[in-house]
Amino acid sequence: MSTIWNVVRTNIGWTIGAGRTTDFWRDPWIDEVGPLADYIPVTALATIGPSPVASLVDDTGHWKWYLFEYILPRDILLRIAAVKAPSANAPADLVGWRGGRNRDFSLKLAYLMRAGYDYSILDLVWKIIQKFPGIPHVKSFLWILCKRKLMMNVERSNRHFTVCSRCAVCGFVSEDIEHIFKFCPPARQVWSELIVPEKLHDFLSLGISEWIRANLGGACSFVRNVENWNLVFGYTLWNLWLHRNDFTFSNAPGNFGNICDRTKAMVASLDRSTRLLRPIRPAHGGAAIGQGQWSLPQHHWLKVNTGGARNGETGHASCGGVGRDCEAGFRQVVLEMDSLEAVRVLKDTATGYLSINWYVKELCSRSWTVHINHIKRSGNNVADKLAKNANLDCLEPTFFATPPPWVTSLVIEDVHN
Repeated sequence: MSTIWNVVRTNIGWTIGAGRTTDFWRDPWIDEVGPLADYIPVTALATIGPSPVASLVDDTGHWKWYLFEYILPRDILLRIAAVKAPSANAPADLVGWRGGRNRDFSLKLAYLMRAGYDYSILDLVWKIIQKFPGIPHVKSFLWILCKRKLMMNVERSNRHFTVCSRCAVCGFVSEDIEHIFKFCPPARQVWSELIVPEKLHDFLSLGISEWIRANLGGACSFVRNVENWNLVFGYTLWNLWLHRNDFTFSNAPGNFGNICDRTKAMVASLDRSTRLLRPIRPAHGGAAIGQGQWSLPQHHWLKVNTGGARNGETGHASCGGVGRDCEAGFRQVVLEMDSLEAVRVLKDTATGYLSINWYVKELCSRSWTVHINHIKRSGNNVADKLAKNANLDCLEPTFFATPPPWVTSLVIEDVHN
């Protein structure tokens, strides 16, 4: 055990409950951050004794920022702000295996981590590919590409299926996944048309899994003004693959225009099909896709809309919410959000290892009625605007008793609709 202790230690994860048994400075209780002691001078740490996380929280449940904000970097403070402060009534802190979905340990996960396989990233990428709105065989292709299982000429040569590992399209000496989908002349020309020139190098420098995750997962900072970018990106990869196969097996040369035209035609075809199939359908985990327009709550009900936003350049994430009532209803609440995944998690009866889940379940179990629904982004404009304009200079939530000027028009629009 002593020979692999460093591997075990780096993959241990903490989940904060009551915060009594986890050391604020020395235990890695924030995923992907490590011990906070690594971010302060050694001389300062020497003067700090054991500090349970709970000791850094005041009686109102807020972090005691004045005790540590002067010594930690701003990005780390924002990570702390994103963690729900511990509560005396919460369960005990939990220690487990960081790679497991519920902090569970398995030999398989331990081996994969030891081999450098990032399970968490691939699991996230799979969820994103699963939600890809394109045709099923393109979705399957994207997953095979992400797993790097496409049979390129380099691999075919290694397996003695061919004697040549060159690219049939351009003659480059080594045809691998990066070459065909990023650097081969047809691919390079397509991406040059779609990506902001100053960001093309960064766009092409991402690893395959991160590349797919960043471009299928929503808004992407690399892209020009392109609608339905996740579809355009996925279908472009598919058509680059078809273009390569035509060259390799049929000796049928295509051109840049064919790739772009086929991609546009596939996106347009899906758009027409989607408009014909507007009725609400069940989604994964029992969550139903909501309507695209905000509606007034019923009498004596309070409606709360929440939204999240992420800045593609800085990586900072923020959230916002707005509560609107009809005749002062506060014991009957409708919670609406535009993330199907968040709706699914909140409706799940199991709390999981995420500490925030415990607080959500505890709130919902109080003496009120709570309905959790999905709403499309187009019907969640006020919450979305609040999230995008969050003040990241402030580490505590900002509250508005009345709508700020920059959302007033959206509030009025919702009421009129």
